[in-house]
Amino acid sequence: MLNAKVLDYTVLVNPDSRSGKGESSFTAYCPVLQVYSEGSSVEEALKNIKEAIDVNLEVMAEDGKEIPTEQVNGRLVTSARVNVPLGARFAL
Repeated sequence: MLNAKVLDYTVLVNPDSRSGKGESSFTAYCPVLQVYSEGSSVEEALKNIKEAIDVNLEVMAEDGKEIPTEQVNGRLVTSARVNVPLGARFAL
């Protein structure tokens, strides 16, 4: 694709466990496209979600559907690890 447009999408990666196997894994989710994938590591989950997004966008383009865009310029999505006071109650 020589004249392809490059888009950035937010991807959320969460630790998970493979059901029935007790193995740790990671799920990746692109909210704008509603695409999920997984992997044994964060790196593998990110590689797999990128491939899933690529396939999703190719199918949408072939079907003549509009490709959703997301304004992520300058936005940083991260997490913060904090100390919680002893005895605090947690909502589950």
